[in-house]
Amino acid sequence: MDFVTTFFNDKIEINLLKLQAVSFTYVDAELVNKIWLICNDMKRCNFKEIIDCYPESMREKVTGINVLNKIKNFNTCSNDQQIHKFQAANLVKTDYYVVLETKNHFLKPIFRSDYFDEKDKPRLFVCNPGNLIRNYYSCLEYYNIKCPFNYDEGSGGKLITTTPYLLCKSDVLEMIAYITKKEGEPFYNYFLRANSDLTDFYLYSTYLIFANKLQKYKLTPRNFRSVVSGPITSWNSCEYNCSILTQYPQIKIFGLDRSVIQKITKEDAYNDKERLAEFYSKFYSANVCDFIKTVLLV
Repeated sequence: MDFVTTFFNDKIEINLLKLQAVSFTYVDAELVNKIWLICNDMKRCNFKEIIDCYPESMREKVTGINVLNKIKNFNTCSNDQQIHKFQAANLVKTDYYVVLETKNHFLKPIFRSDYFDEKDKPRLFVCNPGNLIRNYYSCLEYYNIKCPFNYDEGSGGKLITTTPYLLCKSDVLEMIAYITKKEGEPFYNYFLRANSDLTDFYLYSTYLIFANKLQKYKLTPRNFRSVVSGPITSWNSCEYNCSILTQYPQIKIFGLDRSVIQKITKEDAYNDKERLAEFYSKFYSANVCDFIKTVLLV
């Protein structure tokens, strides 16, 4: 299976990407076909310093690509970042691929069974997406379809739009072809100016509903936790999410957003820096923990 990471050429993003690279030591080597690093920036990225962070046995599988859409007056943006996740379907060599962002890193062993069930059905992860559920309904409206589930407000078990996310290459290409035909213009042009309520993975999962393909997927509770951009609250805190990773073996992947690092590297967030340093010591070697404390969290 291929893995794809999209990122901005930013100091914190690059350091997070290096941590993600190191964390591939937890991924079953037989699961990894190729790793694609897509830099969403016109500034050239030094891929070698990133590739050197991967396990030695995987380095030859890593390919770095500077921005795919080299158009005049190009400016990076979140919509463009999302587009790359779909355009990667033209690059990957496997039927399915996992999309990552730099915030994601593996903390426990990852096997094929983490992404496919015992009948080899691909997994679509679910949880309570909070306010992001409005994007789900906006994408349903785009396809002019209704939600096939009985989603109670505040309940879990709902489709989500966050990484890591498993995509089917053929379904992505079919979705792009459908939208291109519907809009009468290239998918890139349309999505770049699309309403912000249309988010990448909700556009994908609602396409699966629209195309009657959802039944071939296995809806599965997510195997990751993240501290994301926005206010640091009880559920969106380092303390809470680190405790979940520590307590539950099935939660294997941690996410630490770039904006969160910007917040916790301030002096008034000393406790979070110490908490994260202690947390990572449970999963990584002393050398990696030293990188986290002296480079990433400063």
